[in-house]
Amino acid sequence: MPGAHLDTGIPIEILAARDGKSFATLFPEFPFDKRHEQPFGAFLSGAEKNYIGLRTNVNGPVPYEDIYHEYARLVLKLSYHSLPPWLEEGYANVYGA
Repeated sequence: MPGAHLDTGIPIEILAARDGKSFATLFPEFPFDKRHEQPFGAFLSGAEKNYIGLRTNVNGPVPYEDIYHEYARLVLKLSYHSLPPWLEEGYANVYGA
């Protein structure tokens, strides 16, 4: 993306959890329950800091795709302020994959 603004102006803190239980202690909004699947990771944007949380016990072709998608969405919002929501989602899908 030519001209993209990658500097969010606030730090990004990366938190790595070894499994679902430790992920739930870092991110209580994703509780550990064997009956329900937990995300492999999460990108949470805040006013003072952005957080990337990920579980390290996952595998697959692109296990952290949701994190890439949300980071791409943040870059798009910083770079292009008035994109229609459908276009922002489409770009985030392309750049986040």
